[in-house]
Amino acid sequence: MVDRGQFDKDLLELAVQRGLQLYQPARFESCKQVDGGWQSQLRHATQLITVQSRFILDARGRRGNSMQNRVLTAPPTIAIWGHLPADRMPADTLVEATEKGWIWGSPTPNRQFRVITFTDPRELRGHTVPGAFHHLLSGTQLFHKAADSWEINDLQTCTVFTYAHAFPWQDNYLRLGEAAFSLDPLSSTGVEKAMRFSLQAAIAVNTILKTGHTDMARTFYEDRMIESICSHTHWTSGYYAQAWPGQQH
Repeated sequence: MVDRGQFDKDLLELAVQRGLQLYQPARFESCKQVDGGWQSQLRHATQLITVQSRFILDARGRRGNSMQNRVLTAPPTIAIWGHLPADRMPADTLVEATEKGWIWGSPTPNRQFRVITFTDPRELRGHTVPGAFHHLLSGTQLFHKAADSWEINDLQTCTVFTYAHAFPWQDNYLRLGEAAFSLDPLSSTGVEKAMRFSLQAAIAVNTILKTGHTDMARTFYEDRMIESICSHTHWTSGYYAQAWPGQQH
């Protein structure tokens, strides 16, 4: 497990060294089209800054889109996660399917062990979050120790949507990473795919700036996105089919 805080910090510092103009902390306020380009408003500390650009690359993750613009590519699930002291679990990444969903666990850099369960949202009806979490873990082969370890602190939960944005490239406004699409958590490759897709988007923008071939660049960007979504949807549906129902689940 990579330390995402350190990893993101190193990437950002490298980008600044390569010429990125960074405003941090800052908040995106709004944008509008002006003279064939974009005019964006950023809140930087106490100042409101105006930035003129030909392109906007939106990498705000799931916050970069709304439900009305999402095309769901799989049924939603509920994720519940918490942490244990690392010495209570094996020093390995663990994955197990059960009748009610699936569980993923792995050591983290801070000597803890993270456990995440994924299940149908209906499984929480009539149950508390800790109760549902314990029920999902108690019948497992790999995570039963975690079910009995009530030192699990600060359980958190969220709804997990797997989707594609309906308009990922619009008037030189490009969406990257989870602002464009998300993968099923089973893939465990969301960060890698977001970085790869961002690189492909940069190639598309560079092609337009150097050659003016907008249609070719946009087709390249959209084809790579569709390719990723279709491949991962096919792979994950296949893996789910192998695991449910299967021998001993």
